[in-house]
Amino acid sequence: MSEMKRLNLLLKPFVIASVGVLLVVSGCAIGPDFKKPENPYGEKWSDAPKTSQLNASEPAETDSWWQNFNDPVLNELISQANQQNLTLKIAGLRVLEAKAIRGVAVGNLFPQSQFVEGGYNRVNLSTETANRYPVEDFNNYNAGFDALWELDVWGRFRRGVEAADASLYASIMTFHDVWVSMTSEIALAYFDLCAYDQRIELLRQNIEIQEGTLRLVKARYRHGATTELDVKQSLAELHNVESALPLLLTGRQTAKNRLCVLLGAGPGELDDLLAHRGGIPVPPQSVAVGIPAQLLERRADIRQAMFSAKSQCARIGVEKSDFLPHIFLFGSVGFEAQNAGDLFTSGAFTGMIGPSFRWNILNYGRIMNRVKAQDARFQQSLVNYRLTAIRALNEVNSTMTAYINTQEQVTQLVESVSATRKSFKLATLQYENGLIDFQRVLDSQSFLVRQQDNLASARRDVVQNLVRLYKALGGGWEVQAKSAVLS
Repeated sequence: MSEMKRLNLLLKPFVIASVGVLLVVSGCAIGPDFKKPENPYGEKWSDAPKTSQLNASEPAETDSWWQNFNDPVLNELISQANQQNLTLKIAGLRVLEAKAIRGVAVGNLFPQSQFVEGGYNRVNLSTETANRYPVEDFNNYNAGFDALWELDVWGRFRRGVEAADASLYASIMTFHDVWVSMTSEIALAYFDLCAYDQRIELLRQNIEIQEGTLRLVKARYRHGATTELDVKQSLAELHNVESALPLLLTGRQTAKNRLCVLLGAGPGELDDLLAHRGGIPVPPQSVAVGIPAQLLERRADIRQAMFSAKSQCARIGVEKSDFLPHIFLFGSVGFEAQNAGDLFTSGAFTGMIGPSFRWNILNYGRIMNRVKAQDARFQQSLVNYRLTAIRALNEVNSTMTAYINTQEQVTQLVESVSATRKSFKLATLQYENGLIDFQRVLDSQSFLVRQQDNLASARRDVVQNLVRLYKALGGGWEVQAKSAVLS
């Protein structure tokens, strides 16, 4: 009989068994099927400020939200960070890792063990044993192909693929969430930098005003119109204002360094780009926030939590499959001969094929506890999903309130700065005419410095709270998902 006929006889039952298995495994897999949690949110934001600046009738507009500030430097920073941010690169590599792990899981659907082997043995047998072999020593050459396939009768490996699929999607959502955090952190640091520039400029203007006041007081002192006390008080106030400058310069440098870290750059590498920055931008007239029910689909972190729960649900089925027997198909074909020249002749052909099974019938206690452990992890992931959703809802509510309230704060501070500036001019004029003492001038001057600084800080808080609101609403990761960052 030729080698081909022998091979056909061996493979025929293997093929028949494989077809039967394919028909069997097309059925349902063991374990629970994941059901997407219901959306508990409604059509209105509870406790949200009622204002025309927040539009809940339109879907949230978070796509490329940073462009709403009309700042080309900010746009360029985010564009560069999309390729340079190191944390984002790590998250992207984790996606590639999850993709490779999924490939391993898919591979388990096919014969898990396939290998070609060969060898040579020189055998020497004892001549003193009972029932000794007729040949005392001989050579043995062999070459062949072996395959072992654990059949996915109960859906063990399909559940593994399901878990790997969900883990892959969860890692992609984590990548997008990192991107959302990165863009918002860049905007927050950039607006901090712009605010520090404005506060430093205001402080230097106030130092010049303080120096002018000191010259006025010294002139009056030389003419005997006032005492040395006024000179000392004016000088002390000047030094007090000047003492705030180093702190502001330190804060500005810290904000620049934060941007460098976010863009994967060393200190000073962004100076040329940042030299073209403007002041604190003005927010748009109205911000579309949509409704709470849309939040579950927009937030990458909520979707990541859902996919993690789905992956964990599939692992329950993987563990449950151990309650049932594992069924295998084994096949081996090859050649074996004493002489190397006879190795690939028809007489040297050898082979075997057949099914087998393994059933862990005395391990049900351990298997049950492994299933319970996976189920407990699944319940944890469901609770984490709900917790993530609740946090997201409250984050949006808090940032909406903060955004509106800081805008109201800016309105009040604008009026306060205007009135304080007029008060300082009147106090200075009255002091020159000897109508009031110098303490009134110092008080109005000191208050003006504080209010101007508070106004600059409040304007920064407005745009930063708007950034946090955009982030809380989803951050526009859908736009980034269409780019080639992960390729």
